[in-house]
Amino acid sequence: MSAAGQPGGTVLVVGADGLVGSALFRAFSVHGPVLGTSRRAGSEFLPLDLAEPPGKWPSLPSVSVAYLCAAVTALRQCREHPVESRQVNLTHTVTLAGRLVAQGTRVVFFSTGLVFDGTQSFWPESAPLNPQCEYGRQKAEAERQILAVGESAAVVRLAKVVAPGMPLFRRWVEDLRAGKVIRPFADYVMSPITLSFVAEAMQALAAGWGSGVWHLGADADVSYAAAASRLAARLGVSPGLVQPTTSQAAGADLEFLPRHSTLGTARLRTELGLITPSAAAALDDCFASI
Repeated sequence: MSAAGQPGGTVLVVGADGLVGSALFRAFSVHGPVLGTSRRAGSEFLPLDLAEPPGKWPSLPSVSVAYLCAAVTALRQCREHPVESRQVNLTHTVTLAGRLVAQGTRVVFFSTGLVFDGTQSFWPESAPLNPQCEYGRQKAEAERQILAVGESAAVVRLAKVVAPGMPLFRRWVEDLRAGKVIRPFADYVMSPITLSFVAEAMQALAAGWGSGVWHLGADADVSYAAAASRLAARLGVSPGLVQPTTSQAAGADLEFLPRHSTLGTARLRTELGLITPSAAAALDDCFASI
């Protein structure tokens, strides 16, 4: 190790200008050399668009660890455009992972708790997969193929990553401060984790490498209605401005409505010594900068 939380070599973040990727890029930059990729024209990062054929990709330099953050994450987009999203989330991501491993790189692939069916709490890392949405199916198959390369691959399943800049949170803040009623879903749950904790965990994984599956999730499910009420209290506005509803009553076109979203994090605790902050703490940390 060249420094705490940094492998003895360069780190690559694929999708370095996305939500998770940008947090990782910043965190690793403190300790050592980091490269990033982006699909956006004019970006400061290396150009790499997973929607393009692999023949158009640039040659990537040799790196110690690569974090595969780039993906189509919108559930509706995956459902309505399954061929295009599958190409990015599965076919080309697996191709990229194979190329990197062939160069001697350890690969970390970010997946999702949506590879499970949401029927129980705290799924262990070894639980059988049963995705109920197109995005989950794409991620589940990508997991299977990437893990097949062996000791050079790790899969990190993330629960809901929350950040102050999330569009939903911004809308809530704007409406609540304007005295407008918001109607968050009481039947839609999340297990919130912060970007800072994701970055901390990935630095720990870089320092103490372990292949296979890892989970990052909070200690409880929190409904979006409960999160909105917590935000209203922090903003000091009338609690009556938060009027919970259900997805069905709102006519929301949801592909999948899991009853539970928590993930078991035993491996994170026993092998890396990390305890995930509570759901309440994650939300408070996120709302503190709003």
